[in-house]
Amino acid sequence: MAKNKKRRSGGGSGGKKKTQQQRKGQPRPAASPPAPAPAASSPALWGVGLALLLLSVAASLMLVLQSLGNLSLPGCGPASACGRATSSVWGSVPGLGWPLSHVGLAYFLGIAAAWIVSGGRLPAALRWIVRLSAVGSIGLIIVMIVGGYLCPYCLAVHLANLAFVGLLELKFTGQPMRPALRPIGALVGVFVIATGILAAVQTREAQAVEERDEDALSQSTDAIIEGGGEDAGFTGRYHYGPEAAPVRVVIISDYQCPDCKNVESELRQILATRDDVSFSAKHFPFCTECNWKAREHNMNPHPNACWAARAAEAAGILGGDEGFWKMHHWLFDRSGSFTQAELQQALPTLGFDYTTFVETMGSPETLARVEADINQAVELGLRQTPMVFINGVELTGWRARNALTRAVDRVAATNPPPLTADADRPPSALQKGVNDWLAQPKRTLPSDGSGWAWGPEDPAVDIVVWGDHLEPFSIELDRRLRAVAESAPDVRYAFRPYPFDKACNENMQPRSPQHDGACDAAKAVEAAGRLAGLEASWAMHTWIVENPRSFSLDAAQRKARELGIDPSRFATLVASPEVAATLTEDIAAPRPLGLRGVPFLFVNGRQVPFWRLKGEPLVERIVEVARGGEAG
Repeated sequence: MAKNKKRRSGGGSGGKKKTQQQRKGQPRPAASPPAPAPAASSPALWGVGLALLLLSVAASLMLVLQSLGNLSLPGCGPASACGRATSSVWGSVPGLGWPLSHVGLAYFLGIAAAWIVSGGRLPAALRWIVRLSAVGSIGLIIVMIVGGYLCPYCLAVHLANLAFVGLLELKFTGQPMRPALRPIGALVGVFVIATGILAAVQTREAQAVEERDEDALSQSTDAIIEGGGEDAGFTGRYHYGPEAAPVRVVIISDYQCPDCKNVESELRQILATRDDVSFSAKHFPFCTECNWKAREHNMNPHPNACWAARAAEAAGILGGDEGFWKMHHWLFDRSGSFTQAELQQALPTLGFDYTTFVETMGSPETLARVEADINQAVELGLRQTPMVFINGVELTGWRARNALTRAVDRVAATNPPPLTADADRPPSALQKGVNDWLAQPKRTLPSDGSGWAWGPEDPAVDIVVWGDHLEPFSIELDRRLRAVAESAPDVRYAFRPYPFDKACNENMQPRSPQHDGACDAAKAVEAAGRLAGLEASWAMHTWIVENPRSFSLDAAQRKARELGIDPSRFATLVASPEVAATLTEDIAAPRPLGLRGVPFLFVNGRQVPFWRLKGEPLVERIVEVARGGEAG
């Protein structure tokens, strides 16, 4: 056995040496050619995939900026499809309240980073995440279609995402990147960093909004304690609580309005714990079926709100105070939405006969009552619901935490006497417009490099407006402000250009109205001033705003000749870099102030939130108040 083992061992050693010698004497085989690049490495397809991801990033970013209040997207106001989509239950992560647009932006940034790192060869784990995102996009598109709020920006996000997933599944069939840690790390890292930044910005914005709401709440509560205005007898048709009460709450609301439901919920707790508060309700349904103001603005965000309001009025007609409040609570509990079958099932439990109730609800009387409330709300300057009044004075800042409860507590602590609604005196829409201006913070406006303001150097009233020389509302406001400035020697007025013309304004928002020639109009005013002084600048400005449809550079040259300006020098200066630079400064100046559209008006450093009130001289009244020393 030992000999055999040794022989096998020796033979093995010798064989090993022989094999090594044979390998040394033989040429090594040539290296095999590289395998063909996987489909994912195609530069063109990789670029298409990245472009689709960046499109989703861009659309998500616009929605994020809109939600933070830093950007006003066209067609994305609170009552629009976009606004209703982002404010719906599907607009945020359930249980967290974190906006879905924030999640989308962080996700698409992360996937874009993973796409770049992997050269388009996403590992299997990320491919499944991408597929799940496609399922989410399809689901959200269906929700938007069924809910009637097909937001174009949301749709752009989801369609770009679906196109990316389709490209990944159909074209990118190469081997995934190995190891997979780099692209997965890129996704996770970018997602976490982006989410952290968004959380910090969201927190800062929320704090700023909370501070503004707290200031508004404090100021309006002070005004409630001091007393109201002139018109008497402000109340609804039905009352909850004592008729004569120290604290009298009136709320103009919409049964389908989420903010109204929140305020209603807080008020119910107040009424359940206090016996010194009375409440009456008025209607302002944001629905075109009964609201002429909604039809005027083509706003129909709450399609059942009119019938909800008429149902409440029918209950009041048939059941008095008790009947009205039963229906009022039932409607708010279901956010103002009901079908015929649901109404038929609920009416007996509320104490109503179905046939009688439906006949009453559809009668002209209920419509007339709702329309009367709408008209009064417009007269009071309502711009959103809810509109809350305590003892006849509007309570602003109601979004602050427990705002209504705290306001009621402060008012009640002053021991006001129990009074009826005859003592309540809400201000008119005109006075509300003035009050809204007075409530604005005083801002330091960017300096005007041109210096073409009309009026004294040290005015009692300093008016600055950013506008577009060819835009109708800018023209209307300018006409009224020039009339004010011409009749008041202590008023200074400056019209600073913000043309809605892509030829010089890169800050224009998507789908903004384009006013071709507005850049040239602004340059013409600047050139006239540089060549012939202040009066020539205003003469050119006035001629343009009075003839917007016929404006052209040729026409402006002819006007320059009338003003005694050499047309060739004028044309050269209009086209000069110096004038273009001044216009660029004017365009950039109002952005930090929050410009979202034109005209953008300031009086004595305070922004005028609303300057146009049908049939009322609101701007002129604001100037009059400013001349009297208020908000100076």
